[in-house]
Amino acid sequence: MKLVCLCIIFCVAMVVAPSLVDNQGYVFISLGNYTVELSVIVAIGIIILTFLLFLLLCQLIKWFFSCKNVFRLFFARRREATARENLYLGVLALLEQRYSEAHKLLIQNTHSKHRSVASYIIAAQAAIQTKSEKDCIKALDKALKIEPRARLACILLHSDLYVALNDYEKAAEIIEQVSTEYQNNAVIFRKLANIYVKLNDYKRLREIIPNIKSCKAFSFDDFMKLQVSVYENELRNITDQNELCGVWSQVSRNLKKQSQILGLFARKFAELGDVSSSEKIFLEGLRKLDENTVCLEIVKCNVFMPKILEKLEDLSVDPKKDNNPIFIRALANQYYARKDYKLALEYLRKVVAIDGISDDFIKIASCYESGSLCDKSNFSLSKSSV
Repeated sequence: MKLVCLCIIFCVAMVVAPSLVDNQGYVFISLGNYTVELSVIVAIGIIILTFLLFLLLCQLIKWFFSCKNVFRLFFARRREATARENLYLGVLALLEQRYSEAHKLLIQNTHSKHRSVASYIIAAQAAIQTKSEKDCIKALDKALKIEPRARLACILLHSDLYVALNDYEKAAEIIEQVSTEYQNNAVIFRKLANIYVKLNDYKRLREIIPNIKSCKAFSFDDFMKLQVSVYENELRNITDQNELCGVWSQVSRNLKKQSQILGLFARKFAELGDVSSSEKIFLEGLRKLDENTVCLEIVKCNVFMPKILEKLEDLSVDPKKDNNPIFIRALANQYYARKDYKLALEYLRKVVAIDGISDDFIKIASCYESGSLCDKSNFSLSKSSV
């Protein structure tokens, strides 16, 4: 503001000063063959007019570029709104299982960096559902190029693509490349375990069991099922008792609350004719683990074990056992295995009165059949079928 005032004072002084001394003065300008002679006042007027025109031109240029920014902002906002709408419609189409339409809407949604990454990833998910390998890989490559931090998500989706295409070996290969880098990632080892189960590759599955346990990739029940499937497959191929003993010695060291695995090995020992080892395993389970879960495994083992029957009879002194169907069923199972059908029937009737299942009625029928009571057998079998 001060500078403007000084300029105004200077211009006024230039105009007024010559008038005060009664000498207008002159300005002589020569440009090649052309000459211009002006009075000082006219020259100053031309200079001021030129300066004002220059300021006006600057304002016009400023206005022009501001209008350009306004138009650019308008179109940017329009693209932003279109991108939001496409993302919304694409997600809805994905949820409604219109996968081709979802992929088409999302693959064009590239206005914002973060939104475009999300759109590409969701588009890849839609391509997986349509089993379009080319579209999926193209979307994942674009997402990874924009945002390197999306690497793990892209790898998991890439693996899901080959799972959808039933190429489980390729899916496993993709995840195995990053499994050492992400050793504590539950999602990676959960997917890897499921792929190994599909491949029936229990050898590799057993190798990652420690990682699955450490990163808590599964709930306790699902982890138990996984371990049981691993040991079932391993025990299926064992026919030598010494080999079975070697495997059991390794497994029993870390056996905590794993009655199913305990029962698995006990039944395998009984299958190979080593009833004493089977008894030792069950006795150890009754001493250290939950009695009900161990009794469930005893019921599955249809082999007479004298020491187990003796232990169950000792435990039956507890009045609480009279209302425990699992314990009573295990006791009846041992009497049945010993072919003491009278006592087996007595305990099976108790089980049926509390909480009977179809197997109980079948065993009752079998007990009656052994006594040539066909009518009662038919009655019991018909009730079982109901």
